Amino acid sequence: MWHEVDGFIDKIKGLWQSYTIGGSPDFILMQTLRRLKKDIQIGTGKPLANWKHKLLEDLALLKQVTENRITAWVEKEKSLQLKLNIQQMAKVEDISWRQKSRCMWLKEGDRNTKFFQKMKNSYRRNNSIDKLLIGEEISEDKDGIEAKILRFYQDLYTENEQWRPSTHFQNLASITVTQKVWLERIFEEEDCIGSN
Repeated sequence: MWHEVDGFIDKIKGLWQSYTIGGSPDFILMQTLRRLKKDIQIGTGKPLANWKHKLLEDLALLKQVTENRITAWVEKEKSLQLKLNIQQMAKVEDISWRQKSRCMWLKEGDRNTKFFQKMKNSYRRNNSIDKLLIGEEISEDKDGIEAKILRFYQDLYTENEQWRPSTHFQNLASITVTQKVWLERIFEEEDCIGSN
């Protein structure tokens, strides 16, 4: 990608420091980023295109030179290195196209296009209840389905039991304050060994 080109970071630093913009800090940041974006767009396509073109030229020249004779080990190694560089360039180009297509999809998705409206409506159709088994018969009546669903959830979260044990613990035996303190104390080694 463009950020993997040698010297790219230094180029960005140089461009960032070359801008002189006055105003409030947020205005300066916005204008600097805007100018930097334009400069990056202008300058990024050229190094990659030149690099790819140079690799292909070198490979063609090497093939032409070694076409009519037996190739030396050094030439074979150089040919292999050029092919590896071309594969790396193809991967970078593939990543670039994937990123561009993702950006296009996001841009188109932000609009209310016919495709996205159709998808939204299909999800709405799939998320609806058209028929429901009520008792022994299947009902398609929307009011009946709505009433049944409401009744189901109301019954689900209401308590049917009338009797519950009472929570009056006034006459129960309880421990003393000293017993409570003894239970809440930190365990010691003798307590653990003595339990065997």
